Amino acid sequence: MKITTRTTGFLIDDRFTAQRVQHESGSVWVPPPSLTEQPPIFNFALSEVVDITGEFEPKRGFDDDYEARVRSYFDIKRTRVASFEDSVLQILGRRGLVRTLVYEKRPPGVEPIAVFGIFVNVRLDDDFCQEFSADCPLEERSTWEPLFWDAIRSWTFFGDARAAIDEQEAARADMYARIDRLVAQAEAMAQEEEEEEDEVAELPAPPPFEPPSEPSARLEDLSVGLGECSWSIPTFSRRLVVTLTLTVEDVDAARAAGAITEYAEAVVISLEAGHVYAGAPAPRARLDFADGKHPQPGVRLSLDGLDYGLEFSGAVDLQDGWVSLRGTVGPSYDTSRQLPIELQARLDPADLDWSEYAYRTPDELRRADPASVHHVECIELEEGADLSPLVPCTELRSLFLRHRSWGEPHAVDVPEEVFGFTQLESLTIHSIQLPRVPDRIGSLRRLERLILTACGLTDAGAILWRLPALRWLHLDRNALSKLPERIALPALSSVDLSRNQLSTVPAALFAQPQLTSVHLQENPLRSLPDNADTPRIALDLELEAKQRLLDFTYKGADGRGTVEWDDAAFSVASSPELLSAVDAVLAAEPELAEHADAFRFLCRRAIGLRLGAAEDYALLGNHRLGGMPDLPPEVPYPLVPGEESDTPYEFLAQLDCAALALLQDYLPRTGFLWFFLSTVHDIYDGDGRAARVLWFDGNREQLVSGSTLSFDADDYVEMFDDAYEARRLDASSIVSAPQWYAAFQNPHLFRGPAAGLAEAEDLVSDLAHDAFTEPLEQRFPFDLGVATYGFTQHEDPEHQASLVLRGRAEDWVTLLHVKSVADMQWGDAGDLFFVIHKSDLAKRDFSAVFVTMESS
Repeated sequence: MKITTRTTGFLIDDRFTAQRVQHESGSVWVPPPSLTEQPPIFNFALSEVVDITGEFEPKRGFDDDYEARVRSYFDIKRTRVASFEDSVLQILGRRGLVRTLVYEKRPPGVEPIAVFGIFVNVRLDDDFCQEFSADCPLEERSTWEPLFWDAIRSWTFFGDARAAIDEQEAARADMYARIDRLVAQAEAMAQEEEEEEDEVAELPAPPPFEPPSEPSARLEDLSVGLGECSWSIPTFSRRLVVTLTLTVEDVDAARAAGAITEYAEAVVISLEAGHVYAGAPAPRARLDFADGKHPQPGVRLSLDGLDYGLEFSGAVDLQDGWVSLRGTVGPSYDTSRQLPIELQARLDPADLDWSEYAYRTPDELRRADPASVHHVECIELEEGADLSPLVPCTELRSLFLRHRSWGEPHAVDVPEEVFGFTQLESLTIHSIQLPRVPDRIGSLRRLERLILTACGLTDAGAILWRLPALRWLHLDRNALSKLPERIALPALSSVDLSRNQLSTVPAALFAQPQLTSVHLQENPLRSLPDNADTPRIALDLELEAKQRLLDFTYKGADGRGTVEWDDAAFSVASSPELLSAVDAVLAAEPELAEHADAFRFLCRRAIGLRLGAAEDYALLGNHRLGGMPDLPPEVPYPLVPGEESDTPYEFLAQLDCAALALLQDYLPRTGFLWFFLSTVHDIYDGDGRAARVLWFDGNREQLVSGSTLSFDADDYVEMFDDAYEARRLDASSIVSAPQWYAAFQNPHLFRGPAAGLAEAEDLVSDLAHDAFTEPLEQRFPFDLGVATYGFTQHEDPEHQASLVLRGRAEDWVTLLHVKSVADMQWGDAGDLFFVIHKSDLAKRDFSAVFVTMESS
């Protein structure tokens, strides 16, 4: 079955028989035989990035970036997690963050259920992300997991995200206004508290809380009760996690009242919060929520089983072993539809292992027994913060210190004693002034992760380079100019030295036996050791630096080197007719005319192909988009290798080289070219199987009509239909000019006669596209192109090819450029590029064609 919204579409197996879609989110599931069982369920949602990055703290030990925050978001999506694994997925040209996990679910009155789950977060742009999640009983994982991934990989995005959620804006604005009011009320109450005379101040007292005589539960006027309730401090979040269960006696009445979902018979309330340690076994805090949101990062409340769209507004009190939740649940956009809810539960403080808790403020540390403090995460530090309470905490296993205004060093006195805490396994100091690393760090024999980012380091010393257990070392955004020649880090897997002042790196670093990743970008490097260039180690470095410091020459598709080619064949100067069209545009704008040689130099003599009539296969070997190719018997249809069986590639296009011979001088003069793609999701896997380009240097009479070929949609890795829509293509000679949007991220453009444009930044940024490229695009439109430029937000396709396969960016050229036309959609109306080295094109070797996609 196909699910579509204004922005999203995907295919879901027909075994999922129930669905509920609201706006840009929804669920599909298999109704379970019993309401207490976990149904196989697949969820999706278009979300705003701010809902994640603005509400959740970064995961310990990672930089404060989008990925770190999403990983923290995954941390608190499920409680009672037994195991999890993080990975990434390239999908529609974007980086998807993935977590698979196994957790325990405890429906009231039955044995706990082991559940397998998936979370996927794909960032679409600065404002929006796409989320997927899925759950099924662990024992049925082998059945449902492949179907979950099939649905995710079939995802297409084809809409305006902002327009799609405009109708939710009013509700969101109201929510933030209510949060602001609650924050103002809390601040006013805190100001009214009397200050304690004791050196260790008590936490601000919450509003008066009267412990009830006994536990209780209420939801509207429904018959409900208090089921299993618990609290813990799990190791994956190191926050207090409270789970309250509200049982429903009359399920039908609760559904009729719009209170619970169609397959729930209880409401499970999960609270996760830090900043709750008050110096006693029981936590103490007052937490105010509006529409399920709390203004403090890292505080989350979820209500599993409530009907879709219902959020909690009210207060949660933690005091003397009591957990009190009082307020209403209802849709954020309709304050008249609110159901009163109240739970009062008494829990045993002895259930809490505070040694797993991450203390988040110096005040919390002052109240704690130093011997029980194993984890500290102070990530909202101010200038001059007093960290002396850390000194007696000698049993620390993880420490994360970060200034509130992160990104550059700030003056916070970090006690040198912490570098001698022998139990430390993870140490992160971010945006806090630390000119040198104390020698006593050598006592950290258990340290696996060391992150000293934006600390103003000028000297890392020699001792840290001999830590036996160190696996991850981040010294980025500092002022290091030299590393020691002797390095012995037997466990080191990844090191980040980007944004320093290094002129070279010792060979000893690359000789570490477990090293797989080195980040060196944005350093004034003058040399690199010979062993820096090894397939075992992924070297993150700018293309210019790689070309300057390494043997970055392209070895040819066959590994035998390159041959000469005629660059003039790609120049618009090889066609007087096309050159006159360029000169006419230049003559219309005096500022461009001053750089006429540069613009002429960059323009390519390209081929444009436009969609024609529907293909009827009456002509063999003609230019064709989609459908099926006309292959000779000796050229088998290409298949994608699979673990269980091979699957056909998607056929994209067919070109008649003889018919194109008069339009250019760089393609083969005879024969036929066919272009295939395994799936857009393989483009960034780096295994080389995504693209296949075949060339047959034979006669038309040797071809067999594509009308004799056919596949079912299920035969492919992923396809909505049995083939793309078949259309004829009409070819013509065109001018292709650069797009300029990301010109300064593609320095190969500013070479030869165009070198001067690098100094004309205003001209390139403000005038080059509108006054030069756009008029040429209007005169020479195309749907598919050969040797054309493409719009890019970062590195252009040729630059990307050189980064992956080596060589100079200017020595690569687009062999086929496919726009989102007919029923082909590349991401969000993007473009697909097959890129080939000019030497391979001259040798007629199409075995190393690089493929990439650009989508907004």
